Amino acid sequence: MIRYTRQIRVLLADDHDVVRRGVIAMLHTQRTIRVIAEAPDGRTAFELTQKLKPDVAILDLEMPELNGLEVTRKVRQLVPETHVLILTMHKSGEVIRQVLRAGALGFVLKTDVGQHLVGIVKAVAHGQRCLSPEVSEIVIEGVVNSSPEIGPSDGAKVLPTAREVDTIRLLASGKTNKEVAAVLGVTVKSVETYRTRIMQKFNYHSITQLVLYAVRSHLIDA
Repeated sequence: MIRYTRQIRVLLADDHDVVRRGVIAMLHTQRTIRVIAEAPDGRTAFELTQKLKPDVAILDLEMPELNGLEVTRKVRQLVPETHVLILTMHKSGEVIRQVLRAGALGFVLKTDVGQHLVGIVKAVAHGQRCLSPEVSEIVIEGVVNSSPEIGPSDGAKVLPTAREVDTIRLLASGKTNKEVAAVLGVTVKSVETYRTRIMQKFNYHSITQLVLYAVRSHLIDA
């Protein structure tokens, strides 16, 4: 269980007042979470994030001025200490991919707010990537059904070492470098070295490719 020594400071941005009121009321039932600012549009959300540097910025995907995707990119570039969680009704695979590529750590469907938002806010504040269950299913389905262009070239005799297999399994299951280091009993720098070596060895350019390899090699369950 994740424990915090102080409150998680949250900024909430959504252009619908009723949504903001509902989310704030729910989050404020938690002693460890405090909404410090709210915004009705993307530009205000970004300006407040720059000023206040909250632990988590919860952003609607469709907002006036700047949409959630644009705000996410700006936050990741200019306010990296703030982690982004996207809250939306959109659940297409392409939307999810764009959000994750932009740098968001969390993705929650508005239909899942009551069950999963609090837990995901806590995970994201801790620097962990966390998706609501339905979103996770969409991501896994996309990985399993993607074209075989991802991976070593046909006929390539590329095999990971035992330590690389352990690293691949843990990274592909969603663990951070720090968590992998704790499991393997090595330093974070060692995990970064393993990760770089694996990417170069298999000619991979993204964690998605690593997940697909792990699924196809039965290192993790699809």
